[in-house]
Amino acid sequence: MACTYAWVKLVSEAQNLWPPFDHSREFGADCRACSRLSCFPCGTIRTFSLRCRIRHAAVFAMVVGYVLLYFCCHAIAHWVVGRMLGIRFAFYTVGGTGNPEGWPAPLRWLFEHLPFFGVQTEKASMQKASPIARAIMWSAGVTCSAVVPTLGALWAWRSRVPWSKLFFLVALFWAVGTLASNWTSRTGDYSKARRALGNP
Repeated sequence: MACTYAWVKLVSEAQNLWPPFDHSREFGADCRACSRLSCFPCGTIRTFSLRCRIRHAAVFAMVVGYVLLYFCCHAIAHWVVGRMLGIRFAFYTVGGTGNPEGWPAPLRWLFEHLPFFGVQTEKASMQKASPIARAIMWSAGVTCSAVVPTLGALWAWRSRVPWSKLFFLVALFWAVGTLASNWTSRTGDYSKARRALGNP
């Protein structure tokens, strides 16, 4: 098998940079004959270029998947839970966050312009719905935004995607921040849920 030497560095045979992906154990002498190589961007062993590309693709898919879940699951949760409780929706949107106050000042402008998927409730339907139904519908969005992407990061870690443990810890920290900022925001979903129940 031919080895790829572009953008790589030689690593001594005694080093084991990534035990779960120790190619020398899996491929034996064929791997040792080529010398063990390490990829600069991710630290993975790059004796076989196809396997290194697969690991890069896995990291890319993990990050993109998290972002898509974070952008889209909020509105989908509103819609699914709302329809289950008899609430109808007038139209769907793509645009910035509807709760800019819930974000720190340095991130506020960014989240006002990111392409979040959104929904708009039908006024008559909301008036007919019970207070509990409205509160549950409002709470579903931000709760889903925190839980679902974090579960995706956890799944990536359990699947042993490179760098996924660190990514999961960052995602967990971000989820806690999302819930905390929304809970304290006057325009957040949790605030709307409390108003629906008659609590300021």
